[in-house]
Amino acid sequence: MMNGPLGSLGKHIRLATNVHLLTSSNEEKDLIRSYSFGANSYVRKPVDFNQFNDAVRQLGLYWLFWNEPPPLPKNHRGGRIEPQ
Repeated sequence: MMNGPLGSLGKHIRLATNVHLLTSSNEEKDLIRSYSFGANSYVRKPVDFNQFNDAVRQLGLYWLFWNEPPPLPKNHRGGRIEPQ
């Protein structure tokens, strides 16, 4: 599963970006590899279309209303944020 660009993401990109995988894979090895490559979350998407729509709606609500990202540094003026 992780043999494409995502496989080397953590080695080459230093952005203030989170990686969230939405996958139909039920393989534990994919879950483990995803986190080892720097994924921030791993969500198994339902195969059923109606359940998939409901899952996407719930994920949207999470990101819009429930998630609390860390505050930006006081000197942040846009663009890249380098890790401390």
